[in-house]
Amino acid sequence: MKKQRNKPQKRKAQTKPVDAQTALDTGRQGVPTSVQIHDPICSLCTALHKETRKALEGFDPTELDYVVANVKTDAGGAFAARHCQPHVSLMLMDPDGHPVR
Repeated sequence: MKKQRNKPQKRKAQTKPVDAQTALDTGRQGVPTSVQIHDPICSLCTALHKETRKALEGFDPTELDYVVANVKTDAGGAFAARHCQPHVSLMLMDPDGHPVR
């Protein structure tokens, strides 16, 4: 009789714009967060979004959060500007919500 192995749980990626700062403020405390600064009409951003979602499949969802800051929204644009991030970037925030430099 074959033993069944538990398949790793696949992470569900964000499918709509998220106010990154609100997500960080209200997110799980004590969990690092990857924030993608994203412009939905930018082909590089779209490719990065796809590659990031694929890479995150290898992580346990309890180890790392993933948030998308859409620069086309006021909140997403303000978040990117506050952290001096270009429109194609990933930021890593520590478990307390501070950028890792």
